[in-house]
Amino acid sequence: MIRSLCGRRLRHSFSILLALAAATAIAQTEDAAVDVAVEFARGKWNPDGWQIVKGPRCEYCHGFTQRDGWIENECPDVSPEEVHRKHSDAVYSGMVMKRQFRSGATVSSTMGWDYRMAPLIVIAPELGRSRDGKHLELHDHWEIVIYDRGINVWRHFWNAEKGPSHIKAASLKLEEPHLFRANVRHELKVTLSRNRKGHMEMTCSCGPYTLQYVDKNLPETFYAGILGCEGRNFFYDFKVTHKRR
Repeated sequence: MIRSLCGRRLRHSFSILLALAAATAIAQTEDAAVDVAVEFARGKWNPDGWQIVKGPRCEYCHGFTQRDGWIENECPDVSPEEVHRKHSDAVYSGMVMKRQFRSGATVSSTMGWDYRMAPLIVIAPELGRSRDGKHLELHDHWEIVIYDRGINVWRHFWNAEKGPSHIKAASLKLEEPHLFRANVRHELKVTLSRNRKGHMEMTCSCGPYTLQYVDKNLPETFYAGILGCEGRNFFYDFKVTHKRR
């Protein structure tokens, strides 16, 4: 009889927990409006909504390779370690959506890699052109990168005479290396918004880790997309949401 009562109480408690979890998920969904939801599986997305972008230091312009359940940056058919160590400067692939978004939006992508790094979300207020005029090119922009040791925010600058430059604007380094593991799906989220003091702020999160970064130059409107570089990277989806008013 005692075992039966304990079993009923446990089942009842578990049912309550499930109900609370479901209610929380519904509340979160109702609190956020979905602007974009793209799944990069074969046949599930439309490339026409995207535009390939060239890196400002690259002499080439790469797109993405379609796999059954994801897309990946263009890489030679060699081992993951060799891609990173010998070809990291030749595997840059990038694309952004054709439409722009506004501050208050959250951009997210589920991504991964097969060695150490380094898929990322890119934010750009405007797009430039390559010197020969053939390709769209990233000039001023932000790269929000995840890799095996944490999260980095790279701020890229463009000068028409001097060319590109960059600084590490913010970083979160994990105490234990390789907590962000290879061949595991990681969801990276990036939100641009104004904080209580009216300053533009970027909030980056992946798993239980969050990094906040304040920069008065963060854009109110921007292009958003994904970049693969420094190794073989995988991208499974891309979403943009905003809080309901």
